[in-house]
Amino acid sequence: SRIMEKTPQPLARALKEFVNINSRVITQLHGDFLFYLGALKLIDTLKRCGLPVARPKVLEKEKRRFEAVDIYNVDLALHLLKQSGGEPENLAAKIVANDFLQDQGGRIIIITGPNRGGKTTLLQAVGLAQIMMQVGLYVPAREASISICDGILTHYPALEKMEKGTGRFGE
Repeated sequence: SRIMEKTPQPLARALKEFVNINSRVITQLHGDFLFYLGALKLIDTLKRCGLPVARPKVLEKEKRRFEAVDIYNVDLALHLLKQSGGEPENLAAKIVANDFLQDQGGRIIIITGPNRGGKTTLLQAVGLAQIMMQVGLYVPAREASISICDGILTHYPALEKMEKGTGRFGE
């Protein structure tokens, strides 16, 4: 009887310590879990809106390649979805998708076009897809093969004032 009274106490302490240690690890991952759950919700939302998402092929850094078929600006898609009151309509008809390739054959790209022609939107789409790939997410494109990179450098000093209707150059 005395043995039965004393045996559970050290076992209970050990189990309590084990639970505390393991739950601490899970609690520290809480933010990461929320991030990836949000990413799953984003992917589902884009699919319901008729937009493609792709699991990118991750290439070695040395290949210095970014190739995407039907890439689009996920920020623009979410903006249009919000304007529609959150109803998952077919955004594919409103969004212009582009093919984009940058590799050893073309390391510098010059994009020209009229004001409000989508130059900034395309470059933002490329930057967002790069970031999304590097954190392990699907990318807003039909297909993608992207090399890991050290940095993404842009020159967009201020938010564009879309109500002006002039684009970045006019601004």
